[in-house]
Amino acid sequence: MLGQLPHVEDERLIVGSGTFDDASVFQVDPELGLVSTVDIMDPIGEDFYRFGQVAAANSLSDIYAMGGEPLVVMNVVSTPASDEAMENLAELLKGAQQVVVEAGAALGGGHTTVSEQVKFGLSVTGRIQPNAVVSNAGAQPGDRLVLTKPLGGTSILNGLLQDNPTHPAVDQAFEVMAQLNREAAAAMVAVGVNACTDVTGFGFLGHLSEMMSASQTTAHIHATALPLLDGALEHTDVPSPDRALNRFSFQQDVRETNHVEHARLELMYETVTSGGLIISVAAEKLDLLCARLDQEGVCAACVGEVDAAQDGVHVVVHP
Repeated sequence: MLGQLPHVEDERLIVGSGTFDDASVFQVDPELGLVSTVDIMDPIGEDFYRFGQVAAANSLSDIYAMGGEPLVVMNVVSTPASDEAMENLAELLKGAQQVVVEAGAALGGGHTTVSEQVKFGLSVTGRIQPNAVVSNAGAQPGDRLVLTKPLGGTSILNGLLQDNPTHPAVDQAFEVMAQLNREAAAAMVAVGVNACTDVTGFGFLGHLSEMMSASQTTAHIHATALPLLDGALEHTDVPSPDRALNRFSFQQDVRETNHVEHARLELMYETVTSGGLIISVAAEKLDLLCARLDQEGVCAACVGEVDAAQDGVHVVVHP
């Protein structure tokens, strides 16, 4: 659809929509770039404070994926006008504010519209050095791929949230989703990496496929190396229209080798809310990056490597 829009060149726009990057970068002067994003999502469960936390972390993640520092955020709210909805909105905004303050950003205000359904997100503006932007288009053959959060939260919530919202696995999923990618981003900026993207709505394979397409490379992923939340594999049999849509959208770009466990593939296609970063780092810097991530308290894993482009294939999944 975006391809139907007229292409407008602006030399100040270092990163725009051309590579489907996580955020745009606008160069103000040689030493300052503004990195901007906006994200909005549907509620998750009935705990609106927790939903606000997750939505805020999800929106801020795009800034971190580019190697930027968030500065100011604006709430974007769509909600019914009932008394109950206003109580939920108050909790939602409190949860979001807690995460924004944790990120060191300022809450500048926002915009609200009245609608039948609740939707919430943030627009975020941050700063970045123009010569230090980490895009999704720089992966190089020989790079190693590092994932900084476990997969499986969506499957756990699909399987347990409605009937067993106090299950420990549900709490764990929400805890991971509410974690900022700030420390992971700080580690990758300090080490110097070639490319990065965060894992959100298109799932692990969707976002990785976009990174490989933008970089004109192919990723080789080892399924058993992927970090997973406890219990995630047990809930992949719960039907998920979003996961099915991701598979429909990206399976032509993915080659699945023999003996890859079906449940693991389902987790790789699942829609993710506030997932981790996929970092493409030169092989000689892998140990340094992993050590730095460990120092920052990030439980990361090397899950594959980058190879030269293969015709029609962006990702090859191995057992």
